[in-house]
Amino acid sequence: MVKSLILLIKYKRSYLLTNPEKEVINHFQNVTSSLNQDKILTGKWVKQYMPKDYINSNIYDGLMDEITQEVVDYHISLLTNGKVSGPSKMSYEMLKHGLEMKQFIRNFLNECLSLKKIPMEWKLPALYPIPKHKTWCCKLVNTRPTQYM
Repeated sequence: MVKSLILLIKYKRSYLLTNPEKEVINHFQNVTSSLNQDKILTGKWVKQYMPKDYINSNIYDGLMDEITQEVVDYHISLLTNGKVSGPSKMSYEMLKHGLEMKQFIRNFLNECLSLKKIPMEWKLPALYPIPKHKTWCCKLVNTRPTQYM
């Protein structure tokens, strides 16, 4: 059974896709990559990207220290209300008001640090095409990639 279909118009030919997610990932990884080619830096940009002597070499000290509940609470409080839930179907408001969930998040993140592992799902792309214009004409080039977690 086909879960979803999408009509792709490419090179003035139409294609019926049975795996739209794969096509979206391919588009944003390959088609748009030509826009992100390495450029030779000139002028002030050469200096801008040179290593900086004035940056403290200890800035990463403590990076792997245990995450406190205060840090988790603070960062969750910064999340914007009224946003669409991602694949987890969990809204930011749910996170803000769920004491047990905030404690679970803290414990889970600390376990990731302790084991030096993160869930495989975090490494998988979760791109969704969001239309740039009201009339996007079903063309991926008229969308921008958005990643939901």
